[in-house]
Amino acid sequence: MTDATTFVQLSDIHLLPGDEELLGFRPEGNLRRVVAKVLALPVAPRFCLITGDLTQDGQVASNAHLRQELAPLVARGIPILAGMGNHNDRAAFRQGFLGETATNDMRYHYAQEIDGLRLIVLDSLLPGEDEGSLGAAQLAWLTDQLATPAPVGTVIALHHSPAPTGLGALGRLQLHDADAFRTAIAGRDLLGILAGHCHTASATHFAGTLASTAPAVVFQLAPAATEMTFAAGNGFNLCIARDGQLLVNPVLV
Repeated sequence: MTDATTFVQLSDIHLLPGDEELLGFRPEGNLRRVVAKVLALPVAPRFCLITGDLTQDGQVASNAHLRQELAPLVARGIPILAGMGNHNDRAAFRQGFLGETATNDMRYHYAQEIDGLRLIVLDSLLPGEDEGSLGAAQLAWLTDQLATPAPVGTVIALHHSPAPTGLGALGRLQLHDADAFRTAIAGRDLLGILAGHCHTASATHFAGTLASTAPAVVFQLAPAATEMTFAAGNGFNLCIARDGQLLVNPVLV
């Protein structure tokens, strides 16, 4: 048995500039509870992956607030790997969260290897739309990345799941070019695909690998709902990569 790489996946934080209310929920308070739970885990995560909808309004101030709220994780040696969601603004994220000064609205996608595990974070944001798309250029970049196998495998992260999520009519708000994405990843060394957007945990197969979504940090939606129906709790995924497999455990707080 090889060593395991443990990490957490947060998604759909929808943070605002302060402790404002959103649909009867407090994004700041819910994020603080999730961060506290992550810090109290018996095994320290190697990193924290965030699959989009970092903020609700996409503003610089909200992104700066997010960086402040995640600082306890960074201080504990847990780096943050963040990706874009449909509520995000790329330029504001780069300024408020990454601390960059130049305005840059180019797609934010990247690959990073940690302990032999390759994380490929994709950008499915279509500004002004709920649905997502990766686009031909990003898919070509992904194909080039996957041409070289990673030592212990690859995890792909994006906001919009390419697979059905079990949310009834709400599940239609997903990835437009899922078929092209399937073609790009077929037969590669994937451990799994991690997504968000649907505000509930789900798991299925896509292109021969695991496709999972995370509980939302801000609020949950009821599985199989045909309209916006809230469910109790908020949370994250605790993930373990080991022996060529990816184990995904939803954690509610």
